[in-house]
Amino acid sequence: MGKATSALDKIQRARVKLVLDQPFFGMLTLSQLRLAQREDLPAPMGTDGRTLYFRSAEVLKWSLSEVCAVICHEVLHAANGHVWRVDGRDKWRFNVAADYAINPIIKECGMTLPDGCLYREEWAGKSAEQIYPLLPKDLKTLGIPNDPLGRDLLEEAIKGLTPAEKEQLGRDWKQAVQQALQAAKMQGKVPAGLDRFAGELLRPVCDWRALLARFIQASCTNDYSWKRPNRRYLGSGIWLPSLWTERTRPIVVAIDTSGSVGAAELQTFVSELNGIVQEANPERVHLLWADAAVAGVQTFESGDPIVCEPKGGGGTDFRPVFRWISEQANEDVACVVYLTDMYGTFPEHAPELPVLWVATSDVAGPWGETIRLEEPVR
Repeated sequence: MGKATSALDKIQRARVKLVLDQPFFGMLTLSQLRLAQREDLPAPMGTDGRTLYFRSAEVLKWSLSEVCAVICHEVLHAANGHVWRVDGRDKWRFNVAADYAINPIIKECGMTLPDGCLYREEWAGKSAEQIYPLLPKDLKTLGIPNDPLGRDLLEEAIKGLTPAEKEQLGRDWKQAVQQALQAAKMQGKVPAGLDRFAGELLRPVCDWRALLARFIQASCTNDYSWKRPNRRYLGSGIWLPSLWTERTRPIVVAIDTSGSVGAAELQTFVSELNGIVQEANPERVHLLWADAAVAGVQTFESGDPIVCEPKGGGGTDFRPVFRWISEQANEDVACVVYLTDMYGTFPEHAPELPVLWVATSDVAGPWGETIRLEEPVR
């Protein structure tokens, strides 16, 4: 290839090189990202999931191989959904955490990023959500500006996407990743690290409703009874047994009200919980609204519909809920179901009862079981 005469020309040459050498990344950058020069970026390159932006000076300074590596870095940002997974976090700090999550994958694929790119071996294999709380309060200790000029790219990208657009963009990228991975495999050019990453990204989504039902039913240790038909299926003319015992232990349902659980997620969760609780028939349900403390408690007897009265809105600390159980629940609790984004302070020791974390993020709890709250694949 001849010498590039402009930054745009150099990026186009790098994309052709990727198609030949790294077809997975080459296909994604060509099919999913248009190019645009932007000199006010917070970094030499950036993406909003639809456009690959670049600053000319750095692109012209890098070698062609380094340009290829940075393009792959930006492709992984979009493929991981980092633009629309920020939620309520600081957008620049989350972008830093995402860089630490991505760069080990680039290195494992055999590519070399330009000097100064973020990398810490102890954070390799962690997600951006897992790395985010590990970042120091002052990013300058990592050699990163706390408030770089041009950070508006992330702000604009996130504000510019409606929930429906975020969902569609995520579907588009997942489909594109699947196609690119298949094409790369046919050419025998899929590094082990990339194959593992793509496999995790494309893994089938478990039906969280089924897992939630199974957990509560197992904790309540009920049995099936043909005397009380399952009301969920009677309307379809199907007579199935329902779970029933005369008396089962109470359960505790805790909901994080720190602002991390949205109204739509809450409505979906409570709607499904209502049906499952009616089938499992616990003696009592204690519904706790918690942020940095237990802000409110609602108690429902067997058969009562769960009607939400949310309270709270501060920080997140999981310890008060388990402290309330040990101090206030004057009965043998069967299990705890906690709906949260998983970002908060956990008790030092696991309680001696089953705990299910229903997470709105990809972070797993330090103990207990964790399921991801999302719509099942249809």
